[in-house]
Amino acid sequence: MLVNVFKRSDIVVMKLATGEEIVASYVEEKPNGNIVVKNPIRCMLAPQQDGTVGVSYLPFVVGIDPDNNHEINVTNILVMPCHANDAIKKVHTENFPSLTLV
Repeated sequence: MLVNVFKRSDIVVMKLATGEEIVASYVEEKPNGNIVVKNPIRCMLAPQQDGTVGVSYLPFVVGIDPDNNHEINVTNILVMPCHANDAIKKVHTENFPSLTLV
């Protein structure tokens, strides 16, 4: 249970049982433990042209409206939401400029 850990619109990172890492705006935790998020994006490691490995950001699900709320079943979450670091917050805000970080 995440009661009072996050505020609405906090940028959080979670890892799903599928191995996907998701960055999203926190909305709420449902009574059943499911997590509701908005503007989810997926983080992936990707090779760069210079031979290094960097982080790439992709839509969480292609074809959905990221501005809608998305409920993630708690049984599919391997690592519960954590506050994102400043670099991840910056990337998320650049992808969704209408967000206001508080």
